[in-house]
Amino acid sequence: MNNSTIRILTKTMEQKISVLPERIRPWTTEYKNIPRTAIITGQNGCGKTAFLLYHSKDKNLMYFSASSPIFPPESLYSFVADIFMMGYDGVIIDDVHFAKDWNSGLKDLCDNYSDKIIWATCSSEQIFRKSKGELSKRYTSIKMPLLSFREFLFLETGELYPVYDFASKNLPVEPDSKILSLFRKYREYGTRPVYKPDNFEDKAVELMNEIFFADIPFFMHTANDDNLRLMKAIANSLLTSGSLKIPVRQLCSEWTIGPEKLYQLLQIMESSGIIKIIRAENDIKIMTAGSKLFLSDSCLYKAFCNEEAIEREAFVTMCFSQLGYEIEASKAKSSIIVTTSLRKGYNRYILDIDGNNKKTRQHDFLLKDNIDLGSENVIPFWLLGMMW
Repeated sequence: MNNSTIRILTKTMEQKISVLPERIRPWTTEYKNIPRTAIITGQNGCGKTAFLLYHSKDKNLMYFSASSPIFPPESLYSFVADIFMMGYDGVIIDDVHFAKDWNSGLKDLCDNYSDKIIWATCSSEQIFRKSKGELSKRYTSIKMPLLSFREFLFLETGELYPVYDFASKNLPVEPDSKILSLFRKYREYGTRPVYKPDNFEDKAVELMNEIFFADIPFFMHTANDDNLRLMKAIANSLLTSGSLKIPVRQLCSEWTIGPEKLYQLLQIMESSGIIKIIRAENDIKIMTAGSKLFLSDSCLYKAFCNEEAIEREAFVTMCFSQLGYEIEASKAKSSIIVTTSLRKGYNRYILDIDGNNKKTRQHDFLLKDNIDLGSENVIPFWLLGMMW
């Protein structure tokens, strides 16, 4: 590596740090003690690069992107080793999965430079999980969620409120007209720090194309154009058909593929962060189209679809997915079952979802849209966005 390349890399990192916003999403600023070797995963646009750059400010690290034209077609190991020889204490590798032989490169770097910091980003946790098993033993996987309404409030107003535990009934803040107005904006475009109202649709299309044509090939090396077009058709169908399911037989016939191939494509779409498959309660089938299918970012429904009932269910699903809950569809049409063992003990709740004129049925909590305050087991939608 020559001095010219180092100067370019240094200038790039300085420029990226200089344009970090004054208000950084709280998930980033509240995170403490990143391990020496770590891979940050999360959907495109959620702030993975900003996360690592923010935590690099007091460290002697070099940033580069493995998807950049300046990254040479040599091995990742050699490129990073040259950086270490220049006196740096570590590296930040953006989009590490674009580098040739990145699995073995990261493994050898960890083994041979035990005193160096090696931080990387990867668009999907599943790409990291599918890599050779040695990586999971050497690198900590940190999954960054989509932006919460709590964080959106901070970015918009500078006010940071406590995290809401939906089972505790502790209200983090009294809702007023400003908070409720900002919640409407959050549902329209606020799940990623890069989105703004004037270009949300363009950003959303750009994001989807990036996932389909850049990320998905890492899941299926034999993906062809027909596979990619079919997956885009499935995503478009979920936005435009007003349905929570896809016509499996019809798609198999139209695209001349078998059900197993279609189910495989659905699993790839879920792993890449495009969709969320909700299985029926106690469904243990390996291959399935699920009881319900949602786009994982509920803002897309606000931008491209007028089905409010579907957007409401997608929003609730998104919120609990970000917290790592297992989600199942119950027998009741608009109810879901959420289960977690991430907190103290094992918790399982039946949640009923609907608008502001729903009568209470058998459930643990009723989630209602377009209300400011709940009562007993009734939770307003805006509070769900305060859970992380």
